[in-house]
Amino acid sequence: MATLFTGPTVHLISIGRANIADGSGANQLWITGAANPQGVTVDGAFIYWVNAGSGRIGRANLNGTGANQFFMTAGKPQWIAVDSANVWWTNDSPLYSIGRANLDGTGVSQTFINTLSAPSGLAINGLVAPGAGGPPPPTITTLASDVQGLGLAHGTERSLLAKLNAAQGNVDAGQLKAACHSLGAFINEVGAQAGKKLDDDQADELVATATVIRQLLGCR
Repeated sequence: MATLFTGPTVHLISIGRANIADGSGANQLWITGAANPQGVTVDGAFIYWVNAGSGRIGRANLNGTGANQFFMTAGKPQWIAVDSANVWWTNDSPLYSIGRANLDGTGVSQTFINTLSAPSGLAINGLVAPGAGGPPPPTITTLASDVQGLGLAHGTERSLLAKLNAAQGNVDAGQLKAACHSLGAFINEVGAQAGKKLDDDQADELVATATVIRQLLGCR
């Protein structure tokens, strides 16, 4: 676990990171190239932040790779939050609103909720945070571990993992539609193997987990 923070450096504006337990291992330049970042949040797959200087919302993988400073165009963003289906942000003058979009950056509404003045905080009662009364949301990596733990025949395991590896590679490259397609192919293969190479309980569990991951990625 790590603590994330935003702030200026001598030459760059960046997202920093440090160990959550004691603040050690601080890296001021963990994600660089931001434009006056003023808010940061995470979900089970990505880090999101507000680029107040450019009116954009940035996004990166949880390990800091695949940073996209122009992931989504917002209005006058300042604060940001995410839940299992949407990205939310506050808009300063002249919009005075709370914006919303799908997790994949589509369906942007700059004035989803109109406010009377500049909103100065944002909280969403969505996904249960790790350690706050529930398990962390699943990821493609944890799903792959689940597959490997089933003791399946080599060919079946290799075929399922190939689809999950393709999905993770697409996520790392920011190609969410392709990732959704790969996860869909995984679900289809699991369904085809139910009662054959997979027992029904195993198949149901894998499909349920993959479906949640698709929802987190904003798949349709």
